[in-house]
Amino acid sequence: MLAYAREAVDLVGGRTGEELAADRMRFLAVTRAVEIVGEAASQIPEEVRAALAAMPFR
Repeated sequence: MLAYAREAVDLVGGRTGEELAADRMRFLAVTRAVEIVGEAASQIPEEVRAALAAMPFR
């Protein structure tokens, strides 16, 4: 999860939303990286979520 989150941040760089939207390939890459992070987060067991209550998983 952390690797894909970092990859998404690196891909966005200092670009604005408009700049990102204008670069379709980069936009799709960022979107996919965020999807992967979300899917991985949804697979975290409830016991782990409870132990890390301060971390938002949604």
